[in-house]
Amino acid sequence: MIGIVLAGGYGKRLLPLTKYKRKPFIELLGKTLIDYTVDYFLDAGIRDIIVVGRKEDYSQYKRKGVKLVHQEGLGEDDALKAAYDSIKSKEDSGPYVIGFTGFVASPKNIVRMSLQHHSESSYPNTIVITPIVSGLETYGAVHLEGDKVTRFQKETSKSGYVFAGTLVLNYRGLETLVNEGFVQGINILAKTGKLGGYIWSGEWVEIGYPWDLLEAGALLLNSELNNMVSIGRGSVVSHTSIIKGPVYIGENVYIDENVYIQGPAYIGDNSFIGFASYIRPYTIIERNTIIGSRNEVKRSIVMKQTRTGTGVIAADTIIGENSDVGEYVVFRSSFIKELPPRIRDKVFYRHKKPKLGSIIEPKCRIDPLTLVSPGEIIECENQS
Repeated sequence: MIGIVLAGGYGKRLLPLTKYKRKPFIELLGKTLIDYTVDYFLDAGIRDIIVVGRKEDYSQYKRKGVKLVHQEGLGEDDALKAAYDSIKSKEDSGPYVIGFTGFVASPKNIVRMSLQHHSESSYPNTIVITPIVSGLETYGAVHLEGDKVTRFQKETSKSGYVFAGTLVLNYRGLETLVNEGFVQGINILAKTGKLGGYIWSGEWVEIGYPWDLLEAGALLLNSELNNMVSIGRGSVVSHTSIIKGPVYIGENVYIDENVYIQGPAYIGDNSFIGFASYIRPYTIIERNTIIGSRNEVKRSIVMKQTRTGTGVIAADTIIGENSDVGEYVVFRSSFIKELPPRIRDKVFYRHKKPKLGSIIEPKCRIDPLTLVSPGEIIECENQS
């Protein structure tokens, strides 16, 4: 059994968050998106894993049991061919499990359960699917008759099933995708009756657009944290601070006086939370970050090595890595009806009206006293 992780994408739809690094290296809760995918494979007992990516990105990437293969082109077709060409004794080593980076699931046994279903299925190939719950799921819609897949299309709608980022193939199935291309290959397998669908019943998020990271972060906070407060080695929590779990506090974190942290929340290693700040539920603060005094952060992601000044308010916002936010900056959040049509028409998370804030490019400097409107995507001329 061989696992193939496709991890060479740029993540153009995630811009500007991917301006300086590709999508697989975006971090959530201190772990890159590629490592989430690899861990799903390891959970399933797959020890022979091929990661296909860009040579310039993976020169420093090392995981036990992971073989790196470099693709020349940009798409999944080029990645599949690179993986296929690297496999020896192909016909004797199946099944082949293909996973895309940028998908997170809860519980984390999605690959293990997919393999179990495949072993009990009458179909030689299996595609994992999940009910559509968000307008931002864009990779592809899967059409079923019973458990038989009849068609795969790139475009999605507001109902039905969407590709959940995992395939289990035999040798002939893999060869079909390599020779015919990913989309056409899946449709050939479907047309010839050789492709079954496994409906994943757990939670699942595809990270395609920046705001998907907020949904993915919420999913991971609910699934990865226990119901307790976890404080890492070397961390200091002032005696006047209040922490209500579940909250994860990494190593060498300093929580200043009168801070209130209400979980679920994540504070990464070597971070600082300033005096009288309020960290509200579903907030992720990645490692090496400084949150200034009297900040209020709610359902937001502050990426690593970022600094915020005094009095910053952020709701439903993502602040890119290595950014510098001045004093008394407010990132406003609003319900969907007030957002630009390009966002409003795409988002309907679980048929609710979501509140969205802003997306801030990495290495950005936001001037003091700035008021940022809901739905803004800020690409900065001021670099920190």
